[in-house]
Amino acid sequence: MKSIIASTLLIFSMYSVADPIDFNRQFTYIDVNKIENNKQKIENNEALYTLALSSNIKLAEKALNSEANPVTNKPAPGPSGDLHDYMSIGPYWWPDETKEDGLPWVRKDGQVNPMTRGDNTDQRRAKAFLTNLENLNTAYIYTNQTKYLAKAKDLIEIWLVSPKTKMNPNLDYAQGVPGDSTGRPFGIIEFAQVSNIITSIELIETTDIATDQFLKESKKWLDNYLNWLLTSDLGREEQTRANNHGTWYDVQVLGLMMHLGRTEQANDYAEAFKLNRIASQIQADGSQPHELFRTKSINYSSMNLRAFLKVANLASKLDVDLLNYKGDKGQSIRLAAEYLVPYVENKKQWTHDQIGDNNLAFDKKTIPALLIANSIFEEEILSYSLIEKRSNYIDSMAILMF
Repeated sequence: MKSIIASTLLIFSMYSVADPIDFNRQFTYIDVNKIENNKQKIENNEALYTLALSSNIKLAEKALNSEANPVTNKPAPGPSGDLHDYMSIGPYWWPDETKEDGLPWVRKDGQVNPMTRGDNTDQRRAKAFLTNLENLNTAYIYTNQTKYLAKAKDLIEIWLVSPKTKMNPNLDYAQGVPGDSTGRPFGIIEFAQVSNIITSIELIETTDIATDQFLKESKKWLDNYLNWLLTSDLGREEQTRANNHGTWYDVQVLGLMMHLGRTEQANDYAEAFKLNRIASQIQADGSQPHELFRTKSINYSSMNLRAFLKVANLASKLDVDLLNYKGDKGQSIRLAAEYLVPYVENKKQWTHDQIGDNNLAFDKKTIPALLIANSIFEEEILSYSLIEKRSNYIDSMAILMF
């Protein structure tokens, strides 16, 4: 571990002389002050942060050497007949074994069908694209090496700008079900990390690698995508979902509104989040009932908490206080975080359904979400000593970007 920390500090010291972030502008998802605090922790040899940066740089280097894999790489188009249309299949759907043709497929909650993750769909392509952007953005922020941002720009040009390869700005054919539907609102969550595109563009804007054409076309794509989210039948239906799908939809919509300068609209949207999400999805004890009935209840409770925290972080930049909001029964984002703590600490036994090992789910999903909660609330909701003891699965983004 000492050698990893030493090499990470060497990289950090070599490339962090100049600040890559312009303090004179506000970023949609980046909190500049928290980034600077994290850099100080790395300089102070705090293991959790140096290991996170080491992990991030490895992933960013891998992204540098990766080939772009846009939606037009599908061997055949989806239901629309247009290769530029994103298409995927609902992950928990399987052929009906009681029928000769297997149609329509049937749902097995929490059980991912490998057939939905093949090269014939775009889910893995989009996930790789968005994850690569996240790692490249973070590596640039912490090392100031432009090569990471240049790669991010290349990927965005292929996915959003180039007429030959760009994706149409909609998810009309996401998470379809063979024999039942060509696309469903649930597929919108597959672009939940559109935030990484926004961060890349905002970082690129501060450098000399930005071009007017790139900025114009990429922002045009994002504007069209936001309009699709707000006006399409699938988008409007997803907005009504009273679970993690609705919350992650809001992460996308609010961030896009803010990035595109729709400030008044964003302010209203953030205010509505109080009743639409916090008061309706969180109970007085902090539980999230719509997530608890799932077969991976730990995963979904943690995932939804993370979305709540992201929206609250966005809203804070609009002077809308979601962190201290309480519903008429005391429901709050903080309560949702505190609800999970005694289970992570093994002071309570989780009694809801959970496919797989509970502690593994807590380590991989819940602890990163609570680490973000610690940062956003600026206090230890979950003790850092416990986090460090159970940091076998490093979530670099939860550590470095909050």
